[in-house]
Amino acid sequence: GDSCSECAPSFFGDACKSSCPGCNGHGYCNPAPSPTTPMCYCDPGFWGNRCEQVCPGGSATPCSGHGNCSDGWNGTGLCACDTGYYGLDCGGVCQCAGGSTCNDGRTGTGTCACAPGHWGPTCGSECPGGAADVCHGHGNCDEGAEGTGTCTCWASPQTGYWGAASDCADCAAGHYGPDCTSPCPACQGGVCDSGVTGTGTCKCVPGAYGATC
Repeated sequence: GDSCSECAPSFFGDACKSSCPGCNGHGYCNPAPSPTTPMCYCDPGFWGNRCEQVCPGGSATPCSGHGNCSDGWNGTGLCACDTGYYGLDCGGVCQCAGGSTCNDGRTGTGTCACAPGHWGPTCGSECPGGAADVCHGHGNCDEGAEGTGTCTCWASPQTGYWGAASDCADCAAGHYGPDCTSPCPACQGGVCDSGVTGTGTCKCVPGAYGATC
């Protein structure tokens, strides 16, 4: 200054004899915060005491453009990823569908936690019968990211004997009625009218007659 009462830019200390260290070309030095310890003000995307570190994803697109980097002289260089992105540099893109939840964030893996009634790596497939009526309400679906989407149909006196189809929509062989709880009679010369709409009566072949043919 005109009165020589202040240090020139980039100088500090007693009689302004000390000069600021370089900020590696990625910021500027401010000696004002402390008379003995100058501080680097880093450009965006750089961090560290001397702005010597680069944020993950590069200084041009910190955190791959999908998050915020803790930059600056007191930063950590860690990314806080936007929702739906994962990885140290937030470069991974979640692919989860069907109302599922992605394991996102800096330490995330991108794996999907499927909503009920969905299956597959991206949870994009619905169980037989649809997510609202899984296995038509008559079985359990192998759901989830590692599931196969197959139904295990119920088979007990309480729930009924289902399983004529892979979607548990009809009775297993030899059973009939709206709940598939009734067993067919042993039709000796014919076949049983089985299934959800069946009556349980024996349909006799020509020449056979009677309740059980």
